[in-house]
Amino acid sequence: MNFVHRIRRINQKLGILLLRSLSTKEEVYHAEREASTICRRLLKDPDTEVLSSPLSQKFYLKSDKRSMLLVLDSYGISIVNHVYGYNVQLSRKMHKIIEDSFLAEIDSRRAKMEEEYKSNVKHSLQYIAKSLKDEKVQ
Repeated sequence: MNFVHRIRRINQKLGILLLRSLSTKEEVYHAEREASTICRRLLKDPDTEVLSSPLSQKFYLKSDKRSMLLVLDSYGISIVNHVYGYNVQLSRKMHKIIEDSFLAEIDSRRAKMEEEYKSNVKHSLQYIAKSLKDEKVQ
């Protein structure tokens, strides 16, 4: 029984080595890193407009200050300016990282906007309550 177990373990290890050698590891290339850096810096800027399109599954960053448009689609990132335009192919791993960054920023901005409106409603309700209190009962 011990001999059969050893044979199975050796076969299992050979199979794992074979799979690892055949699988292609996605490398992060220099252009991907640069595009990712540009994207993250634009996302951090509160003046940058962030949009998403659920139908086309694209994400957009528009910076009027820098005259730049960045579009993330399923194939990669397009960075366009009045002077230049770059299309950078992304690995699946890098695409997922950038997409998650977009979604986190969109959610953060949505939460901030929602909180601003809720705080305005709260102040408005306090004002109404105060005005009703100040009103003389007839």
